[in-house]
Amino acid sequence: MLVAKVINKIAVVEIHGGIGGKIKSPDMEKLVNRILEDKRLRAVVLDIDSPGGDAAASDYIYRALKRVARRRPVVASIRGVGASGGYMIACAAHRIVAAPGSIVGSIGVISVRPVLQELLERAGIGVNVNKSGEFKDMGAPWRETTPEEEAKMQELIDDLYSSFVNIVSESRGIEDERVREIATGEVYLATRAVELGLVDELGDLERALDLAAKAAGISKRTVYLRPQRNLMEKLLGPLADSMIQMHYRTLGRTGLRVSLLSQGTGGPSMFGQNSGATQAEQDRLIHSCLDLGINLFDTHEGYRDSEEILGHALSSVPRDRYVLVTKWTYPRDGDPTADPEDLTRSVEGSLRRLNTDHIDVMLLHGLLAEHNDMAVEKYGPVFDRLREQGKIGHRGFSLRYITDPEQNGALAGLKRASEFWDVIMLKFGILNQWVAREVLPLALRHNVGILNMAAVRIRLPKPDLLEETIAEWKSRGLLSRDSIPDRDPLGWLVHDDVDSVISAAYKFAADHPAISSVITARRIWHTWSPTSERWNDPTSPTPTASAWNASSATSRSMRDVAENWTKFVKF
Repeated sequence: MLVAKVINKIAVVEIHGGIGGKIKSPDMEKLVNRILEDKRLRAVVLDIDSPGGDAAASDYIYRALKRVARRRPVVASIRGVGASGGYMIACAAHRIVAAPGSIVGSIGVISVRPVLQELLERAGIGVNVNKSGEFKDMGAPWRETTPEEEAKMQELIDDLYSSFVNIVSESRGIEDERVREIATGEVYLATRAVELGLVDELGDLERALDLAAKAAGISKRTVYLRPQRNLMEKLLGPLADSMIQMHYRTLGRTGLRVSLLSQGTGGPSMFGQNSGATQAEQDRLIHSCLDLGINLFDTHEGYRDSEEILGHALSSVPRDRYVLVTKWTYPRDGDPTADPEDLTRSVEGSLRRLNTDHIDVMLLHGLLAEHNDMAVEKYGPVFDRLREQGKIGHRGFSLRYITDPEQNGALAGLKRASEFWDVIMLKFGILNQWVAREVLPLALRHNVGILNMAAVRIRLPKPDLLEETIAEWKSRGLLSRDSIPDRDPLGWLVHDDVDSVISAAYKFAADHPAISSVITARRIWHTWSPTSERWNDPTSPTPTASAWNASSATSRSMRDVAENWTKFVKF
């Protein structure tokens, strides 16, 4: 995991994990550039816990950090392991502090390759090679290396080793010959590393911060700075290094396998809605979704040109690679005179705009509890006919939070017509857990698929609004005075695997077994670029009175968070 925090103009860069794996040189370079561009950052502390990894990536990151060291005081803090490439990166600092029990060193280079020649021969497998250049297949696993190749490989390793030795010698002020005596590939406890000159002193991160603050002539305060990470990396945590491993769940009784994260096209989406993006740019965005394993796209005939945009982008994609969900807005007053064939006309229009002959899930949008029975009776035959014609696969409804903040429509649908509705789209999140009490358990019981929208409510990325809400709830007695902090009230959600409250919100929503897929309409999964404030989501719309309804249900939900916070730590 690679994260940078800022403590009163001291950037704390976490380098935790393998180099080239969790710690990627492109991410690190972007982070370095951001630090150099921010004049408020007067010093840098490298928080290192890494066994090393890829030699080229380690060298690249070392040189990037040396650019910082030429303009800022840099202190390295080794908390667990600072070995091999991890130690090389530490050498970019002016001073190195290591925890007494930490492991330091492993200065050396190693190259390992399997030789499968005998195994292939036993299996009766031969390998034909056509090449230009004597050493083009050097290191190939299907044969033993030649003496000449062994010499070439050793020469390469020796060059890399000499480069590592030079880095240590120059940064630590140790003679080259002495470094070679130390650089046997072995590791040392920090206490021994101090004696050898590999580390300046024993100490923890606070000691490193003290040294950095003194060097820069500043004090310590905490704000946050992070490299760009997409939402999939946030949602999947450790699985993000192998981004192919998207999670999939079954959408209730539909049997459809849908990605845990899905892409919506409403609200502040990059799709249509006056986004300003060209069709080619939006094609690339949709294809990026597919590359990440996202296979569910949610839209609505009312989302302006979003259906056309999806239809264009998906026209070259095999139909079985994605799931389409769209909606028709149910008459808000439940008009009994409304023509049920309006639903048919809506489906026909969506099919044309989406450039497809089949919609996987068709939803009635904004269905209220009091209209449920009429909707089943009036539109049931239309749904059945459309399904028989193959134009739709499954039926459901979605909720409008403004008209139904406690989402009673979902409860009514499950209690009165659970066999009729295949899918329900609702809102569930840290600040809106009302449906967790009855709706989600009922959905599990009746095998109704749940699509979750708005896991991140407007209050989450806006700290002032959230703190204002907390203060209001406390003044009204909805929260006890000491149940949750006044400042940074949800800060306890941020820990090693969750680096922002927004990330926590998505993880929380996805953790419930009744939720088949969490829809994001924002661009944050694709271009996550927060400022130095960890709360700030630059894609969040300006809040309006109608964008947030602090109902009693939401207030009670917030109380539940405060009283049962331990259950959210695991995600």
